[in-house]
Amino acid sequence: MTSTLIHIIYGTIIALILKLDLIPFLVFTNLPDLDGIVDIFKDNIKYHRCVLHNIFAYFLILIIGSIFFSFKLVFTALTLHFFLDAFKGENSYLYPFSKKKFVLHPFKKKYPFWVYIFYDGNIYFTIISLILFFIFLLFYL
Repeated sequence: MTSTLIHIIYGTIIALILKLDLIPFLVFTNLPDLDGIVDIFKDNIKYHRCVLHNIFAYFLILIIGSIFFSFKLVFTALTLHFFLDAFKGENSYLYPFSKKKFVLHPFKKKYPFWVYIFYDGNIYFTIISLILFFIFLLFYL
């Protein structure tokens, strides 16, 4: 499972490189994870990666978001989210028509679900991402 922290780190890097509005970009980068809010309170992974992590929700958010923000911003943010999520855990891309989960790297739950907001279960990936982020900011600013 890719943490919110990782989405924010790579979202910030991409938004600054492409000169997109940072705050809306980060909102759209993390928007599909709203389907996990119920799971946080139940400490269960039942709805996350189903309701908003499918191709139909992707296009719906893309169409509605493009009314208020640029298509480039919304498309890039959502694509980044799905790209990062493809490497960690199961995704139900065809939900609700199919409950088949697609997995590139299996997710093994070790901690309470809310921990994954900040930590994705791989300390090396998190540390490398933070180092890369600070190096990027050093050169960008």
